[in-house]
Amino acid sequence: MSAGIDLALWLAGEIAGRERAEAIQLVIEYDPHPPFDAGHISKASKEVQRLANKMMDDSMPADQRRLVPKIAWNRFIDLVRTGR
Repeated sequence: MSAGIDLALWLAGEIAGRERAEAIQLVIEYDPHPPFDAGHISKASKEVQRLANKMMDDSMPADQRRLVPKIAWNRFIDLVRTGR
């Protein structure tokens, strides 16, 4: 849910300016403080990264897991070709 609020505030900032977006944030009293600071790979410990990878592997059937390198390669090619 907070990602939606973050996006809405960013969009408000783009449309109406930073000051207006900050006023909106104050009005709705949106002051997030996540209980953990591991929401990006650069912040997560190696152990947390290992556990997250295991959780992802365990949740994906083996026949789909083998497609991950192919999907990543195709995405990279698309990125190179289109710049998006």
